[in-house]
This record gives sequence, structure tokens and C-alpha cells, in this order.
Amino acid sequence: MKKLYPAAALAILLLGSFSIIKTPGMVRVIRKATDTIDLPASYKTRHFLADVAVATANPASMPGNIARYSAAMSGYDVATLKALVKGNKPAVQNITNSLVWQGQITPESSLNGSSLILELKAETGQVIDMEITDNVTYSVPDGQIDTAAVKSALKSVSAEERKDLFYIISATATTLNYKIHAVETIVDKANKKAAKVNKKMDGLAHNDTAKNGVYAKVTPPKSNSKMPGSYSSGNTKMLTDKAISFQLIPVDELIK
Repeated sequence: MKKLYPAAALAILLLGSFSIIKTPGMVRVIRKATDTIDLPASYKTRHFLADVAVATANPASMPGNIARYSAAMSGYDVATLKALVKGNKPAVQNITNSLVWQGQITPESSLNGSSLILELKAETGQVIDMEITDNVTYSVPDGQIDTAAVKSALKSVSAEERKDLFYIISATATTLNYKIHAVETIVDKANKKAAKVNKKMDGLAHNDTAKNGVYAKVTPPKSNSKMPGSYSSGNTKMLTDKAISFQLIPVDELIK
């Protein structure tokens, strides 16, 4: 994992409850992408945990912590050892299991390769079928933000450094079900259509034994062009990835 600060600067943050967590899955978060399509606005404004250990991370433990943004790695570090919540009350759980978005992503899509979809990418000649579902959200209980603890943790941090610090209000666990496979071409579509027509005509010819009718089989056109947005699932397996996103508030808004 990249070190965001030299040892001298990091020592400033190791006072009280303010220190670097190296817990797997709670290390790196990518800022939201600005060039997206078709996704709900509420989803586009999220901040996603992008560490490879996200599958082992516990979103229930994240609300109430302080995250620090680093321009060097375009992401966040969790900088507190525990949640700064009054009475150490646990996060409130809200199970939703609600569909956020369902659709197809092509190489030309501005969503392709975005951090909002865990940087999954359709290469030339491919398409991604995707379904995004929010499973559960954990939030700091209403009125339980421990502003006194936040102020204490930040008392040795300069105003300039505080600009990159954020309090985690909530964490949402999301499931991305997806399938990456080849785009179906015009030739593929024509072959399927011709096969259906020929099968139907074969059946008619076999059933009508009193007539000696003749028919011509349909020959699909030759073409190398592709149909944007169309696809063939084939034997490609549906895969599942997990994501955790944050709702953040600048710490300066709390200590004021």
C-alpha cells in the first residue's frame, strides 16, 4: 500500500484516536467519476472503497470514522482507530436490496472502466451486461456524531490539512452482477434468423407430402459491422463483485 505522508508528517496524526488504519479493505477509496451515463444521480456522488480486500471489509464499522483524501493516489485513507460516535453506539442498519441500475456497457460508453463500476472495462468487440444492487446501508445514529471527539482528534491538524479530511456519515454495501462477452454481429443475427426460417420451412416441406414444392434456403448477408448494444450471452458466466461506498461530510463543517 502506498504511503501518503512521510514519517514526520504522519506523526502529527498519531495523537489520541487519530492514526492510520491498515485493516484490509479499509485503505483506499476512489473519488466519484464525473463522466457517467444512465446511473442515478445519488449513485454518481458516492465515494467508493477500491481496495482489493473490499470483500473482507466490514461496512458496519466504517460510519463515524474520519477519511483523508490524497491527491497523490486520488483516494482516501481511514485515519481513525474507531468510530467517533457518542456512547460508542453501533451504526444503524438499513437493509434495502434495491436495484440501482441495470443495463449494458459498451467500449464507447463513458461508464466503461469507471470507478463507479469497479473499473470493469469492455474492450473492443465486447459488451458488459450489468446489474447494480444496494444491499444494506450502515449510518451514524441521528444526533450521535461526537463533535467533541472530532475536535480533539483534529486539534493538532492544520487548517490546510483539514481540507482533505471527511467524516463518514454512512457506508453502503453494493453488489455488482456482470457478464463480459463478445458483441453479437449482424452476421450472427442473420445466421440465427436464417436458421429459424429454414427450420420452419423444413418442417412445412416434411409435413406436406402431397406436394413437391421447392423452396430456397435463406442465406445470411456477409458483413463485418456490429450492432451496438446487442449481445450474445453464450456460455459466459455471470460474475459478482462487491463494492462499499461512503457518504462524507467535511470535518470543518463539524468543528465549526
